[in-house]
Amino acid sequence: MAKALDLWLPARVKTILDAYGTDANYRTNSLGAYDPETGEMASIGADVDTAVQIVPPYPYDLNRDSGLGSLELGDMISGIAATELASGALSPEVDAEIALTELIGTVSETIIYKIISVTPIRSGDSVAFYQLVLREQVGSRS
Repeated sequence: MAKALDLWLPARVKTILDAYGTDANYRTNSLGAYDPETGEMASIGADVDTAVQIVPPYPYDLNRDSGLGSLELGDMISGIAATELASGALSPEVDAEIALTELIGTVSETIIYKIISVTPIRSGDSVAFYQLVLREQVGSRS
């Protein structure tokens, strides 16, 4: 049964990220099962990009243990409102990336981050926010 916070908080998180978040693309990769004969993942359709607002990524402090899984130097923490996603669900099993365009000086650069870990933040029964651990893909800067 939905509680009062379940009805209010997910929409409020989205409102805050719309106002203060960073533009990004959430990309789900439509890869199927691994084919051992070809050594590749079978494609089951086109990748899907969705424009979203995220918490601006910030470096993870390796000196603290937050239970977020195996983190490496350079991993970033971010977050996304649960209502941003069409399916409303995000899980570690989903093969997904965040594409973030940053302005460095006068040059615009797109960085692709792989979503390494997903922690749902609940307002009761409903997920209001997903905390993400992001890892920059090697050679992803364009």
